[in-house]
Amino acid sequence: TAESAAQMRRVIVDQIEALAEPLFGASEMFVRKRSGFLPHGAVLEAGGEVRLMMAAPDDLDAPTSPAEILPRLHDALRSDARDHDLAAVAVCEDVTITPAGQKPTKAVKVLVEHRRGLTVALYLPWKRRLLGGHVFGKVMALAAKPEVQPWGDVTNIQMEPTRAGISAAWRRSLPGWCCCPTPGRPSSC
Repeated sequence: TAESAAQMRRVIVDQIEALAEPLFGASEMFVRKRSGFLPHGAVLEAGGEVRLMMAAPDDLDAPTSPAEILPRLHDALRSDARDHDLAAVAVCEDVTITPAGQKPTKAVKVLVEHRRGLTVALYLPWKRRLLGGHVFGKVMALAAKPEVQPWGDVTNIQMEPTRAGISAAWRRSLPGWCCCPTPGRPSSC
């Protein structure tokens, strides 16, 4: 029914927010202190507990890169999904995006993969101020392709993302979040 679909949507939106908020918070702190960060993630257990996760290189004293850490983080999230009853996983990265008609900008990307098959990428643009400090923009949401796939190829979501980004119901369900019209290419709202 429409009511049960709306309830499911609300539950999934709440779960996405539960994962995204601590990742955005930590990432903002990393950006303010170091102007960047290595990939990190989080899992949402079926009971609602959020656990933050990080991966490390073999040699903790050697320099590392996101390209080295990201596959390790994906492996750790897949392993955690095998060992625990998870509702969703999320990966947070420091990326550069090019909003339509604008110059490239840095952004915090949080990719959330839900057990029900929905994958959404959230982008929080940021830039350095001319005289120091950082300024953060509005979060943009896009339907996305799964990257971690902790439950294999899950596509049984009852709220399919639309060609225009994500469904109208999602746009109404994400207060304060911008929904961008072109998948994979955030634009300003």
